[in-house]
This record gives sequence, structure tokens and C-alpha cells, in this order.
Amino acid sequence: MTEAEEAGEYKAYLLRKVIFILVMIAGVFALFIYSLTMGQLDLGFFETYHYVIEHIMGATYEPGTRDWFCDYLIFNRNMPESVFAVIAGASLAVAGVAMQSVMNNPLADAYTTGISSGACLGVAIAMILGINLISGDVGSHIGILGNAFVFSLVPMAIILLVAKRLDQSPTSLILAGTAISFFLNAFTMAVMLLATDQSLATVYGWQVGSIGGTTWDDVPFMAVTSVFGIIVISLLAKKLNVMSSGENSAKALGLDIEALRTACLLIMSLMVASVIAYAGIIGFVGLVCPHIVRTIIDADNRYVIPASAALGALMLIGSMVIAQLVATPTVRVPVGVVLSFVGAPLFLLLIIRRKSHVW
Repeated sequence: MTEAEEAGEYKAYLLRKVIFILVMIAGVFALFIYSLTMGQLDLGFFETYHYVIEHIMGATYEPGTRDWFCDYLIFNRNMPESVFAVIAGASLAVAGVAMQSVMNNPLADAYTTGISSGACLGVAIAMILGINLISGDVGSHIGILGNAFVFSLVPMAIILLVAKRLDQSPTSLILAGTAISFFLNAFTMAVMLLATDQSLATVYGWQVGSIGGTTWDDVPFMAVTSVFGIIVISLLAKKLNVMSSGENSAKALGLDIEALRTACLLIMSLMVASVIAYAGIIGFVGLVCPHIVRTIIDADNRYVIPASAALGALMLIGSMVIAQLVATPTVRVPVGVVLSFVGAPLFLLLIIRRKSHVW
């Protein structure tokens, strides 16, 4: 093969990655606008797009008119949920990419390694027992987030200790994470026995994962934390590539494995905890999206990270749209339920294909 032919193949190789990322972004944009049409006013896609542009341009409407109600519905009811879904989906997917890379395990994510269970236990302790490790205000978001973050570190610390004594195979680490999840879930169930009806319903909502009812007040902290985490992990993409090649190879190249692993796990735990503290356990996004991306565009984390972020956003906002479409006037389906229906079969597929060439 000539040098020109090799250059042409490399350009086609990069073009495929870029096209995939752009297609995912276009899908996110389309679903984002479509999600804004949902509600009681039967808005059309292009009509909603028109209201969004007019609002950005500073248009105002007479209170009580249909235009005013449409603008209010789009920007105060639908848009906070949609923005939250896009950012949270991207955050969870990128956290999954980093976790799979530092653990060299295609089946690792916050859901399968117990981080979500630990964070949920922290939320239950804050909501039911009123014990906040960060803030003294019972039920405050700061206290809930602090508990979620601290308790999300517990399973990761256990996983790291267990990994030193096991062969670090995907099966061993996933089984260890599953055991830890069951153990922490048992604690959560025990705490819930002490709950009042109101706090029990709140904790249950966290367990199933729901974006419904999200307001603009719920977005800023999660967004800042997620964007910060995505940027940092993106900057570490080359080191994560080295990490994915195996610990022996990484050490030979002078990479400080323990420092990188600790830093990534702290960042990932904060990203996951910030989502769980507001929306509850959102499973399978961090597990499924990176694997799908690696199957399509190979395993270079410089491209896997942005592609997974776009696919994660698409997956979560798509699940939110499906949840709203199947909802009834009296029953609103949590987005976590939809994700479980989609993610569980894909999780089985990942187990079957865990020795894929992309790893």
C-alpha cells in the first residue's frame, strides 16, 4: 500500500468517527426540540422551534394568551427536564468511558460497580434519618449531594481493594460490584423501614430514577459538575488510552497508574453523585453507550469520549420522550424504568461479547 493510499484510509477512518458524532448530535437536537412539544397545548415541532427562536431573540407575550402559555410551557416546564436529560446522559456516558478504561473492564460502570447503590444509600440516610455529612439542614440538596458523593466512594474503595487480590478479570470485578450493590441495597431497605410515607415515596422515586418535575434550580450544580468532569476526562483521553492497554504497558511508559485511577474515580463519583442526587439511579447509560461507540468507531478515547457523550445524551432524552409518550393522565412512567427495559437486554449482550476485539 502506498503512502497516499494509507493517508486516504486514515482520512476515511477519521471521517467515519466525525460523521458518527455529528449524527448523534443531530439526533439529540431533534429529540430535544421534540421533547419541548409535549404537554397539553399540542405544539408542533416547527412551531416549538419558532417559539424557542423568538424567546432567544427576546420576544414577550401578553399574559393569558396562547402564545404566553406556549412560551411558559416550553421554557418553564419542558426545557428544564430536557436540558437535564441531555447533560446527565452525557455525564453518565463519559463517566462510564473513564471507569471502563481505568479498570480495563468493558462491563464497568456506576451501576454495575455499586456506585449508584452507595449514592442511593446516602440519599436514604439524608432523607429518612436526617443525617447529612456536609450540611446540617435536613433534606437540603447540599446535604443530599454530600451524602450521595461520600457514600458513592465506598463501593469504589472496596472494588480497588478487592481488585488487588483478584485476577482483575471482568467477571471477577463485576461479581464483586454486584455483591457490593446487594449489600448496600440491603442497608437502604433497612433504612427505608424507618421512613414515613412522604420520605418513603421520595426515596422510592430516587431508586427508580425520574427526571419528571425537574426545575431550573436543579440544573446549575449538576451541569457545572458534569461539564467540569467531561472536560477533565477528555483532557486525560491519551492517558486513558495507555491505561486501557494494560497496567504493565502503562507502567513501562511511565504512567502513574494509582494516581490516575484515584483522580478519575473521584471525578466520576462526583459526576454520578451530582446526577443521582437530583434524578435518582439512572442505570445502563454508562455501561451501554461506551461499548456501542467502541464497536462502531474503535477504542481511541479521544473520539470515544465525545461520541459517548452524544450517544448518552441521545439515549437519556430518547428514554424521557418514550416515558412521556406511554404515560397516562394518572401515571407518569419514570425514565429509569424505560432505560431498564432497553439496557437490560443490551447488558446481557455485553456479557456475551465481553471478549470483543475492541478490548
